[in-house]
Parts: sequence; structure tokens; C-alpha cells
Amino acid sequence: MEATDTVEPTPKSQLPGRLRKGAKYGALLGLLGLVVGVARMVAALLGSHSGPGVQYEVSSGALVAVAYVGGFVVAGMVLGALWPLSRTRVGSYLLGYLAAAICSVAWILIVAWDQPHTAPVTPYLVAEAFTTLLFGSIAGYYVDRLS
Repeated sequence: MEATDTVEPTPKSQLPGRLRKGAKYGALLGLLGLVVGVARMVAALLGSHSGPGVQYEVSSGALVAVAYVGGFVVAGMVLGALWPLSRTRVGSYLLGYLAAAICSVAWILIVAWDQPHTAPVTPYLVAEAFTTLLFGSIAGYYVDRLS
């Protein structure tokens, strides 16, 4: 291993800036997801022609939206804090999987909060594992390209 292959620690003074940047980009990604979700909700409301149609509870929806964006903010902050790991390909993919796992756990918490507790847990865990692998691979690829 050559001296150029080592990952040197980043000064701690850069950490607050990386945390802010990660939180900002995480919030933007979460808000983008909300825009897509709202568009789907509007399409469902406009597309229901039989009876009262699809109904959404706005107060619960607002709490879910805040929690959803919060999950992305936390994932972005973790990515920002650990960004020096992205200097290697393995580190980039590790960051991608970690961010995807945080967002998946946030999604499961939101579903558990919003749904009755009578649903079986196994499908949610399988969905979390699948989404973590899928989105973690995609995120790791882009983290590797950005670093």
C-alpha cells in the first residue's frame, strides 16, 4: 500500500459545513419525494369517479411529510459527517447503503405510525432490505462518481 492510498483525516473544522450541506441536500431530496407523492395523491383524488373517492387525512399527512423529510435530512447529515469515507469505492458504497438504510428505517417508522399494528412485520423488513440494497447501490454509485 502506497502512502498515496491512505485516507487522511479531515480537519474537524470542516465537519459543520459538511453537516449543513448534507442536511440541505437531504432535505431537497426529501422535498422532491414529497412533490412526487403530492402529485400521485392529486392524481388519485382526481381519478376516483365512484362514490366519495380516495380520502386523505391532512393533519396526519403533515406529520408524515415532516417525518419523511426528516429521514432524508438525517441521512444527508450522516453522509456529510462521514464524507471522507467516499475517497475509496468501498467507502462510497458503504455511505450509499448507510443512507439508504436510514431512509428505509424512516419509511418503516412512518408506515408503522400511520398504519394499524395488525399488519405482519416481515413484509416491511423484506421491503426495507430490498430498498436498502437497490437504493444503496444507486446512491453508492453516485457518491463514488461525486468524490
